[in-house]
Amino acid sequence: MLQINNLSLGFGGHELLDDVSFTIHSGKKPKKEKKSNKKKTETAEAEYDKKFKALHAKIAAVEKKIDEENVGYEELETLVTELDVLEKTRPSIL
Repeated sequence: MLQINNLSLGFGGHELLDDVSFTIHSGKKPKKEKKSNKKKTETAEAEYDKKFKALHAKIAAVEKKIDEENVGYEELETLVTELDVLEKTRPSIL
């Protein structure tokens, strides 16, 4: 924290500031920075959702293939593993 009390300033015989006091608190982030963090979180969430939906679509396609052709079990296992990994990297809301 920075605190200024009773500041007076003059220049060239003119008084610019007279008895000015103010306090600056540390640890406060500018609003612009907060928006930036919010934007990063939204972008991470959107990317996660995109990957999540794509994996679920692939899983559905493989499940259909298994039902119709009785093949694709290994592919399904790989996709489910990818889904598990993706869920572990899910962005948290700040």
